[in-house]
Amino acid sequence: MTGAQLTLLWQKPPRGLPLALARVERHISSREQFEALLAEPGPIPARPSFPPAIPAVTVAAATAAGQSPAPQPHGTGAAAMRPGRRTNPCAGALATAQLVQAAPAIEIASEDTTALATLAHPLIAGALSVLAFTRADLGSPRFTRDLDITGDVSTIKLHGVGHRSCPLYAVPAWARLLLAGARAHHRLTGRPGDSVFAPVLVAEARHLRAHAGRLPRLDLTRPAGMLVP
Repeated sequence: MTGAQLTLLWQKPPRGLPLALARVERHISSREQFEALLAEPGPIPARPSFPPAIPAVTVAAATAAGQSPAPQPHGTGAAAMRPGRRTNPCAGALATAQLVQAAPAIEIASEDTTALATLAHPLIAGALSVLAFTRADLGSPRFTRDLDITGDVSTIKLHGVGHRSCPLYAVPAWARLLLAGARAHHRLTGRPGDSVFAPVLVAEARHLRAHAGRLPRLDLTRPAGMLVP
C-alpha cells in the first residue's frame, strides 16, 4: 500500500497492532528459509495506489465551516495570533488550488530522485522529496495534513507558523508515488487530523536529518524554524 519494497517487522508479543496490520498474514521462517527467499528473483516492486482523497473542502464549505480558503487581507494572520483569538484552520490544497496557481517544482537530477525512491520508510522518502522539489527548510512539512495533498497527488500545500505563509506547490511526477506512499502510511495510523509527517519530525528529527545528510547534493539539511515537539 505504501510502495515500500521491503518491510521487516521484528515483533515481540503483539501489542495493539493497527487493524490493517493485524489482518495481514504473518509467517515465522528459519534463517535458511529467509536466505533462500532472498536468493530468489524478486517480483516487480509494489507501487502505491492513489487512494480516494478525503472529501475536499470546497470554497463554500470552507467558508461555512469558518475556514479561510481565500488569501486573507494583510494583518489578518497577526490578528489571529493575538491572545484570546482562535486561529481558523487553513484550507486544504484543493480549495487553495481553485484560487491560486501552484508554484512549479524545482527540477532534480535523475540520480537524486532514484536515491530518494530507494529510501525504505515512506514518511522519510516523502518528506525529503518535498524538501527537494520545494527547497523549503527541514521543518516545513511539519503541519502538512492529508487534505494538504490533492487526491491525484499533483499538488501539496505547506504551512508556515500561524499560517502567515502557506505556499502551494506542484508535485513532480517522480515524487507523486512517494507522497502517495506517505499518505497511505499516514492513513494506516487512523489519525486523519494529524500531520502526515509528524512521526519523523519529532524532537530533532534525527532520522530525517541523517538520511538528508546522505544526500549532500540535494542540500536538504537547512535549519528548521520549529519542529514538532
